[in-house]
Amino acid sequence: MMFEVKNLSFSFDHHKVFEDVSFTVNESQALGVTGPSGCGKSTLASTLMLQRKVSNGSFNLTSNDKKIIFNSSKFTKIQKKDYLGSISMIFQNSWSIVNPFWICEQVLLEPLLIRDQEIGFSNSAHYTKKIKNICKKVGFDVLLLGKKTSKLSGGQKQRLSIARSLILQPKVLILDEPISSLDVSIQAQIMAMLLQIKKNSNIIMLFISHDKNWMNILCDEILYL
Repeated sequence: MMFEVKNLSFSFDHHKVFEDVSFTVNESQALGVTGPSGCGKSTLASTLMLQRKVSNGSFNLTSNDKKIIFNSSKFTKIQKKDYLGSISMIFQNSWSIVNPFWICEQVLLEPLLIRDQEIGFSNSAHYTKKIKNICKKVGFDVLLLGKKTSKLSGGQKQRLSIARSLILQPKVLILDEPISSLDVSIQAQIMAMLLQIKKNSNIIMLFISHDKNWMNILCDEILYL
């Protein structure tokens, strides 16, 4: 799998947020994206998530057999659906988009149900296994699955958010300042977990951060905006 961005630019009200951004990331690799506040790091992420339209340039997701899953300059509805099913994002405050009245299991079950309803699949034992496996992968205690999300600590919420982002097994994972709001000790734990995920999977990571120390640990290359 390869994620390639070519001369990507985005402007807002005639103001260039970022311009001529190009990079290539292969599977099992992580690219760090950094730069001063306001340089367009988060805007780049939302553009790659198709939340904004590019002003110029394109980005492609290509499989190992050279099949283009998505080309932003020309795509069908099916390709867009496949692309959005192949990419996921972790936010700095991911828990802010989660219903505080939900229990943790609901948070992880929702994306599975949405996807599987489209193909007419439903199997509670399958869901239970998937949820427990992803909890183990990110170090989230399965005993917390019955608790409301509002009762979790910051580190627990972020692990839950990461689990939600990974449960559909995306090919590309965008991490937008995923640890900056956490205590230093928790940051180290989360980063150790992300390193293991990178090592043990074929996932492509884009790690957006202002902390170059953590970038040097996780990332193969660093892009300065």
